[in-house]
Amino acid sequence: MSNSLFLPYICDKPIEESELKLLSPYDIDILSNYNDSFGEHIKPKQIITMLWRSWAWKSFAMKSVMEKFRYKFMYNLTDRNMRGYEKVGWSDYFHVSTEVFRIISQEKFISWRVPEWKNKNYYWLLWPTADKNIIALTPAWIETLRKYCVDNNIAFDSIFIHASSDVCEKRMIERWDDEKDIKDRLEHDEKVFSEEKCKECSDYSINSDIPKDQFEFEIRKTIMQIQNRVLNVLNS
Repeated sequence: MSNSLFLPYICDKPIEESELKLLSPYDIDILSNYNDSFGEHIKPKQIITMLWRSWAWKSFAMKSVMEKFRYKFMYNLTDRNMRGYEKVGWSDYFHVSTEVFRIISQEKFISWRVPEWKNKNYYWLLWPTADKNIIALTPAWIETLRKYCVDNNIAFDSIFIHASSDVCEKRMIERWDDEKDIKDRLEHDEKVFSEEKCKECSDYSINSDIPKDQFEFEIRKTIMQIQNRVLNVLNS
């Protein structure tokens, strides 16, 4: 009798023994936790999304918001390698094997990106649950989530964190030493995170071309505006 694992909230069919052998214990643990979290699927009352260019301080903004306002970040799944400055539990991602993406069901997730850019990696993001209510998305998926929130009576706000190409390039150079990588990333972001496209689908816009303490003040001020608006709606 073969062993299998069925995670009905993220897979269409049981994961067979032959597939399980290709997964690490960490892969299985992450998938099981995702499945359990989505199985409960108590919808959040509020969702905040952030759009960002590379090195526009998105991670810093999210961590600042979570510390001050007790929001919780919805982590992505990815099969890319951890970068030198990332650590387990600190990164914005769960780093799993490529085999994971051959098993999970695409339609169970709010957004996904198949291999397309330099790193040829997968990125997937699960639908929001009650204990995860701040999300980083690309513009392509904002309207999908906005419709989900409208249909489920969930307060929704989107913040665009932008920075000039010159500033982003300078920040990249401080972390990376591969000129081609930097050039490719800048070109990719110009296409995916164009300022016009991001502003069209965002409710708020914050410039990160400023000192970090000023940027943190601006992001927290914006979150307070959002919270006050949501409270006014709930109390009306």
